Amino acid sequence: MIVIGGGPAGSSAAEVLSAGGHDVLLLDSNVHPGTPIRCGEAISERTMRLSGLDHQGPWIKGRIEGWRIRSRSGDEIYTSVSGFNLKRDLFDEELLRRAGESGAELELGSGAVSIVKESGLWEVRTGRSTWKGTKLVLACGPNRPLIEQVVGETNMTFMRALEVKLGIGDDSGKLMFLVTASLRGGYGWYFPRGDEVNAGVVTYGDPVRELEWVLSTLNIDRNRIRSHHGGPIPVSGMGKVRVDESAILVGDAGGFTNPVSKGGIVGALFSGKEGGQAISRSLSGDEKALESWENRMREHPPFTPMNLDRNRFLSGLSDEALDALTSLVRGRDIWTLRKAELVKEVWRRPELRRNLKGTLKLAIGGREWATWAF
Repeated sequence: MIVIGGGPAGSSAAEVLSAGGHDVLLLDSNVHPGTPIRCGEAISERTMRLSGLDHQGPWIKGRIEGWRIRSRSGDEIYTSVSGFNLKRDLFDEELLRRAGESGAELELGSGAVSIVKESGLWEVRTGRSTWKGTKLVLACGPNRPLIEQVVGETNMTFMRALEVKLGIGDDSGKLMFLVTASLRGGYGWYFPRGDEVNAGVVTYGDPVRELEWVLSTLNIDRNRIRSHHGGPIPVSGMGKVRVDESAILVGDAGGFTNPVSKGGIVGALFSGKEGGQAISRSLSGDEKALESWENRMREHPPFTPMNLDRNRFLSGLSDEALDALTSLVRGRDIWTLRKAELVKEVWRRPELRRNLKGTLKLAIGGREWATWAF
């Protein structure tokens, strides 16, 4: 069994498989998976439980006490959903360590160069060696060349993220998301982390220009920037995630990112764990295990086509409509609004009434997609 990628998806799959008694080789091009950091490093309590890690471990930077979405008008939607700020490098390192302790063989600093299937075996070549296995788990992130070597041409689409670490002290514990029409369904973010802040932007457009807007909006001194990081985020939903009964794609490689929130850690952990269990069943003789896994994933709340509809709706909203959207709750936690109240508030706003179907699809289904947001 070969697992390509040592992030949360690959490590989770490798741990499940090796703990089940299967021989597992995990390859990663990075000597230190999880670096450089390419995310906001925030996860919900649900995702923390899914990881199986202690919420008081060294990979925890601090607690999150709710989050809010602010439009240009200054109005905000907020919720008291709690979670954790991560030290993402230590988080990934611990997941990888657990995979190794379960029996997986780890070869780090040795990334896949080519992947082909010949005579029923997957052949993976790295800069050092050639490996063969009957089953393959591709957890290589948004690496299109490797993905297309396994599944053929892909129609995956990406948004671009750019983040900065700021030398600003802020222990408020409340995440902020900034929305504007030019981001086309993306957002800016400001995540306080005690002795530092993680700020960034995800957009279809120019992330450098849009990050400048975020920093200007929040009156942040550019001299407080300590580092820059960034990368692509798949937002087109699940792609082709299975090759007959011999290979699966998990994490970003399979498009397991919530298209609305752009959160990927929860999808990586979930698809990796479930995918590892499916591969294990397949190795035990279940000829439909991977097909069943794929079907379950497509029905799961963050990966359903409904979330793609919500993302398309958000991508087309004007600033006036976004202002109207964030004005819906007027200081209340969005989870306290009953459906009838929400419909009434939407109807009162012409900008939302013109997009009634899309607004209700986004707002009324909010609990479902937001529960798996990050």
